[in-house]
Amino acid sequence: MSTAQILEEHAFLGELAAAEVAIGAPWQNAQGETLFEAEGFRFALFAHVPGQAPELDNPAHLFALGQLIGQVHAVGRSRFPASAGVRAVTASRGEP
Repeated sequence: MSTAQILEEHAFLGELAAAEVAIGAPWQNAQGETLFEAEGFRFALFAHVPGQAPELDNPAHLFALGQLIGQVHAVGRSRFPASAGVRAVTASRGEP
């Protein structure tokens, strides 16, 4: 993965955090940098975010996962508007 790709992911995580989506964004130093290098290794620092694996047979957990995915997509939509060639797809309950 290139440095540019990593920084793009960090920027998106920052946008998600700013939109109050429950994710762990990378730590930024005073200059706003999120990717660092030491002895030839690139690294980023993240705060510990406690959680648990979802119970996939629990409707409440599935609903929460759906909400999270919806929030991520809503923030991502601003990065890739439909006019940029990304086609919106909708489905109703019971459709594949």
